[in-house]
Amino acid sequence: MMRKNFQQHRSTSYPKELNTILQTAIQSLGLSHGIAQGRVLNEWKNIVGEHIAKVTEADYFDKETLVVKATSSAWRNELTFYKQEILKKITSLVGEGIVKEIRFR
Repeated sequence: MMRKNFQQHRSTSYPKELNTILQTAIQSLGLSHGIAQGRVLNEWKNIVGEHIAKVTEADYFDKETLVVKATSSAWRNELTFYKQEILKKITSLVGEGIVKEIRFR
């Protein structure tokens, strides 16, 4: 009797891919925004390139503002000219609304 119930249950449920299960869990727990922000921090070198990555560090988030440390005030000033380009690259990587502003310090 127990075996029959198991077989009936098994035939009516469909296996889900692990990726789908994880995505659903991440969304339902409200973690997707934080994970996307973590990806930005981890992918900083790929986003800005090796040259800029050598003189900067994506430090942390203050809500939707990415705070980036620069090695000098000259670099902070220079980076303001690249801000919109960097934001576009970030948006293409993780989507809209994850990073709304960049603050260089």
